[in-house]
Amino acid sequence: MDDHEATIVFGGDISANDSETLPFIRTELDWISTVLSSGKPFFGICLGAQLLAKVLGSTVARHPQGKAEIGYHRIMPTYPGSQYIDSQLHFYHCNLEGFELLLDAVKLASGNIFDNQAFPYSENAYGVQLNYSFTIISLGEPELFN
Repeated sequence: MDDHEATIVFGGDISANDSETLPFIRTELDWISTVLSSGKPFFGICLGAQLLAKVLGSTVARHPQGKAEIGYHRIMPTYPGSQYIDSQLHFYHCNLEGFELLLDAVKLASGNIFDNQAFPYSENAYGVQLNYSFTIISLGEPELFN
């Protein structure tokens, strides 16, 4: 990490649980541990948040009722999360899996399909299931809202 100031891990159409079939996932999980040990900022988005949660010992799994989180969905900030998201907002999602939070974790935002949407690990390591990278303009019409 000497040559890096921070790390951002984005999403993809793979699973944080794919380390047996996709060896680079195991490499990335190990590398995230290195980033966290360095104390440098880490921001995990979508799959990046799921990888962070898995590194920290949380379960990453499909929805127990087989639901998927695809399209725009409402995100509600929790009280601690209101300093980052000040009201209910719609964010784009493309998630077949979500993550559980460890008992001492602070939930920053929740959703209707996958409850856990954002959490901090430390002052400079955060994971968000929602996708900041998509907007209505980039994806099309407002009927995508749920």
